[in-house]
Amino acid sequence: MKALFHSVYSLNIHLVLVTKYRRKCIFQEMADFLEVHVERLLLSAECELIEFNEEPVHIHLLISVNPKIQPSKLVNTLKTVTSRLVRK
Repeated sequence: MKALFHSVYSLNIHLVLVTKYRRKCIFQEMADFLEVHVERLLLSAECELIEFNEEPVHIHLLISVNPKIQPSKLVNTLKTVTSRLVRK
């Protein structure tokens, strides 16, 4: 549990990111790269990466979210930035 000025919270999100057409393109090297950058993005949004698991067609993220952050904007940021970084 974490606390803000007037509240205590424990918000966790299980996010699954799937590759387009479920193509098997997530290898260990890419997963390590993504884990580092996802954690960096979450820290900048005052969130915490609790767990990161990968398979060839998808990635599971368990995220502890700050209630000040909108989940839709967080997911949009994660998908946009990681996609751009992987394509580089």
